[in-house]
Amino acid sequence: MSTPLSSGHPCRTTARPKRRVPAATRVPRVLGAILVDATTTGIDDAFPALGDAGRRAIEPAIAYFGDQASGERILAGVMVWMAIFGAISFELFGEDGSVANTPEDSAAFFDACIALWSVQGGFA
Repeated sequence: MSTPLSSGHPCRTTARPKRRVPAATRVPRVLGAILVDATTTGIDDAFPALGDAGRRAIEPAIAYFGDQASGERILAGVMVWMAIFGAISFELFGEDGSVANTPEDSAAFFDACIALWSVQGGFA
């Protein structure tokens, strides 16, 4: 799956340099592998049903995974991916100070987030 932001370039009309695509798509590829692994190992995927509008919204991802993961699990994975990037952005720009006063607190906060997201995303 290659969308503008997942392939390393924010502008839809400008070509992405080929050398940046592998690095820029590393996280989505790893999360995709985790989604497929969670599906094939039988980790429960009792997610709320994905409605028609939600299914249309993530149709490219559903097409990419085929029958390797349910639409609901794919949506959960995208949600976790967005949350991870949001947490990283908060830390990079110093916005995590309201929940973490020290680097150790920041690391503990991020670890707790990852633990929760792994359950919410159906990875655990």
